[in-house]
Amino acid sequence: MFRQLFGHDGPLEKDDAYQAIDAAPKGTYFYRMIINPDPKREDTRRDLYLQGITKQTILRLEERLDLVGKIHFFAAVHNDHSPLRHVHLLVLVPGKLPKDILAELHQAATAEALSQRQQLDQVREAQRQQAARYFRYN
Repeated sequence: MFRQLFGHDGPLEKDDAYQAIDAAPKGTYFYRMIINPDPKREDTRRDLYLQGITKQTILRLEERLDLVGKIHFFAAVHNDHSPLRHVHLLVLVPGKLPKDILAELHQAATAEALSQRQQLDQVREAQRQQAARYFRYN
């Protein structure tokens, strides 16, 4: 099965990931992570933009470590083999991450998912109201 890899700048090929892994400097830690939005609170309609959540989460990590633009990651959305849509990531970090930062990443991903959910629901409600007005007057 083929899944499109993506990183900061959009789509990536497997070779891009392999090259970055091979070129990683000594002391680089490789973290396997999963971003898995809650299907009852966050991804209720299976419409969250998982790439956006992923990128914002990694940006939060970069800001926290003062390494903006210096952390590589490779991710793939998994939305076909489980009712729980999720993203698998490989994150290359120059050093070990303390547990408190990992907890912050979880909070950042949750906050981004909830923000998207709120925005999507607001747009859906505005569209519903617009359609209701249209059909009421026509």
